Amino acid sequence: MSARTTRIALTTLCFGLAVCAGAQTTDSINFNTTYQTIRGFGTSTAWQPVLNSTQANNLFGTGQGEIGLTILRSRIDPSSTTGGANWQTELQNAQQVQSINSQVIVFATPWTPPAVWKSNDSTIGGTLNTGNYAAFANYLNAFVAYEKAGGVNLYAISVQNEPDFLPGTYESCSYSGAQMDAFVAQQGGNITTRLMMPESDSFNLNESDPTLNDSNAVGHVSIVGGHTYGVNPFYYTNAKNKGKDVWMTETTYTPAAGSGAQPTISDAISAAQLYHQSMAVAQYNAYVYWWTPLLLNGNSPNYYAYALGQYSKFVRPGYVMTGANNNPTSGVYVTSYKGNNNYVIVAVNSNSGSSSIDFSMSGATLTSMTPYQTSASYQLTQQGAVSVSNNSFTYPLPGKSITTFVGTSTTCSPTTITPYISVSGTWTQESSASVPSTSTAVNLGPQPTSGGSWSWTGPNGFTSTAREIDNIALSAGSNVYTATYTNSCGAKSTQAFTITAPGGSGSPINIDAGGAASGSWAADEDFSGGTALTYTNGVSTSLLSGTVPPQTVLQSQRYGSFTYTIPGYTSGSSHSVTLYFVENYVTGSGQREFNVLINGTQVLTNFDVYAAAGGQFSAVQKSFNTNANSSGQIVIQFSPGAIQNPMVSGIAIQ
Repeated sequence: MSARTTRIALTTLCFGLAVCAGAQTTDSINFNTTYQTIRGFGTSTAWQPVLNSTQANNLFGTGQGEIGLTILRSRIDPSSTTGGANWQTELQNAQQVQSINSQVIVFATPWTPPAVWKSNDSTIGGTLNTGNYAAFANYLNAFVAYEKAGGVNLYAISVQNEPDFLPGTYESCSYSGAQMDAFVAQQGGNITTRLMMPESDSFNLNESDPTLNDSNAVGHVSIVGGHTYGVNPFYYTNAKNKGKDVWMTETTYTPAAGSGAQPTISDAISAAQLYHQSMAVAQYNAYVYWWTPLLLNGNSPNYYAYALGQYSKFVRPGYVMTGANNNPTSGVYVTSYKGNNNYVIVAVNSNSGSSSIDFSMSGATLTSMTPYQTSASYQLTQQGAVSVSNNSFTYPLPGKSITTFVGTSTTCSPTTITPYISVSGTWTQESSASVPSTSTAVNLGPQPTSGGSWSWTGPNGFTSTAREIDNIALSAGSNVYTATYTNSCGAKSTQAFTITAPGGSGSPINIDAGGAASGSWAADEDFSGGTALTYTNGVSTSLLSGTVPPQTVLQSQRYGSFTYTIPGYTSGSSHSVTLYFVENYVTGSGQREFNVLINGTQVLTNFDVYAAAGGQFSAVQKSFNTNANSSGQIVIQFSPGAIQNPMVSGIAIQ
């Protein structure tokens, strides 16, 4: 919280995702181009009593005229080192809003540690004593446990609110960047939920960069939070490059008529432009407006809330931002999103007059879009559906308005790939072939021959975007090349091609990493290091081709830093190694990246299973050719990359 409110002057907006386009009236929306995953939009009940049911429903409900917020920020009251009853109000608010909307996530922020652990024995100002780091970490965990006992699983917990702003009139605590880094490095690994830091007053990078640049601390941080008092939203390159979510966790705006006035539609449009910047420019994963009282006029939403609702009600947790010309004409700002087969476009018209925009869409098959609008005449009100023809529709955006268009894609089914192989110039409709030598001319030419796009992966890091690949490289043994076809509506299909050349030796082996024997799959063996894990979630195999392991194999894994040393081969013999992966833990791209070496050759660098599979519990495979080493072994090493532990579910060697 800040004792001041802020109006930020808006300069001309021209965003990095698309160049400014002058007076053009066509906006190209590409739902296949994806950016950040959205965790939600929300507000805080810090220092507030329990919301009455009307307020809670209006802010967090999804019915007519309700805002549909999906994040609640709670304050951790510091008046006792053991918490208890003084935490009850925030728990009751969390319980209430989650009962209204099960998608709401809750995170908590301390404005100060308890006074007894601070340098000045006060809840105002001062610093956390280094000797009390462990006590404070246990205190944060106690709040997590208290909420959990009340049925609320905290999504994350923060180290401190605004460590770089000491107002002198309310709870606060100072941390330098070095002090924040020291606490996270020492205690971050002991926190029992996702850790957020530093929630700087103005996204001050000096508060967060030391932690992000410290290998002993960065792995403990899941979310880099910050406030935008006095600054426009900006893209935080260091945090994004480290695979961190970036959340804007507090800001507020002052109506033109003054802090005591209710916002008007003009105030809402000014706020909406900053909401837009936060998504399009900064690519924040979450946006949290400061306070519930500032989003309400009595029990009802005000214009700031309706403007935020144009995003929060329709861009739900887990959706991703997609491609758009963010500034198709002067004064109009556009972003697009997709999730759960829904496609969303949010358009802000800051001009006084109407702006007619032709929305041309790709990456989804839509027949109509339903607009919802906030203007001088409407407050988050549904308008008449708009027909979509040839993936395009035109809409006149009223002056001073925010319009959200929502459409549901018609079923988009994958296209069947027809495999063709040419061996020494002769084409056959097959997906596998044996050739007399590694120098045999082999071409792969799957069909269809037009429409959509192709991508290939193959041995030793091979990639291509051509449909037909000619004179492929062959090694002795099995050579697996996998084609992926993305059709015009975005559905993907895969086809594996196996070309076998003479010279391999040794029996095929399948290993259930971290699991027990299952059919032709041997129990986990020949490993050193790592930890075995099993789970019961069903795993999709739609992305797999060739050999598909049983569910029991895909529901187990070995994780950590580990090595498989598999003996029994002739020195120098050629083999195909296929690794099977399933992401069971992280919830977004960039949250797990690791490396794999086979017989000393790095075959995967910062491999991201979630990104490759497009989500959790969907199996993916990677195949490589290798030669047994001088000891007749195939050695597969899994080592940490940018973030999180390596893991594998199955290993197949031919």
